[in-house]
Amino acid sequence: MSNTGAMPPGWYYAAGDPPGTQRYWDGAQWVGEPQPVAPAQPASSGYGAPGGAPPPYVAPSYGAPQPGFGGPAPAGYIPFSAASPYGVAAMEPAPIGNRIVAYIIDALPILVVLLLIVLSAIAFGDAVGPIAIIGGLALLPYMVWNYWWRRGRTGQSIGDAQQGIKTLKNETGEPVGFWLLFGRWFLIGLISNFTCGIVGLLDILWPLWDDRNQRLGDKMLSMTVVVA
Repeated sequence: MSNTGAMPPGWYYAAGDPPGTQRYWDGAQWVGEPQPVAPAQPASSGYGAPGGAPPPYVAPSYGAPQPGFGGPAPAGYIPFSAASPYGVAAMEPAPIGNRIVAYIIDALPILVVLLLIVLSAIAFGDAVGPIAIIGGLALLPYMVWNYWWRRGRTGQSIGDAQQGIKTLKNETGEPVGFWLLFGRWFLIGLISNFTCGIVGLLDILWPLWDDRNQRLGDKMLSMTVVVA
């Protein structure tokens, strides 16, 4: 049973119900079964007036109960916990295999240029020097753009995008920026030079035993490679 009148929610007599009853109107439709209307109490001149007994207490009705209130939680509901991880900590770390494939994809242009230099050395002998210099200068813009600029701004190099992984700052969940990536490369390279390459090797192998698959440089500068 419905009513098209613009009545505010409350208890009213519904057409078609037995006389002397009322039903709850929620603003859109009638809810529940008709309820008997409590008889009106005679007017009294006050509790202290002769013969004026206080009216009996009638518990008020506050409307229809809210459906589902206090019931079981809906399927899939997970209660909030202050100890629950959030941000980058809640994201899935990039699998080591995906990172290795991404490195190989990013390194392909470098490997092609190095191969050309080696072939030139075989073919031209002493004239390979200028060729090596030209090849190195040609690779520099690619390395700056792909490893630091593109990855710093979007979180992904060419290989990262192909493998669906992304480098993000732990505190903000945003791409880390050009200078932080350049700083990671420079810092690890500098320390490696003073440790006979040991730190550089550890940096590469660290994801093998790290629970978040982070490299040593990632941990030092608070960044993580995650599944995009």
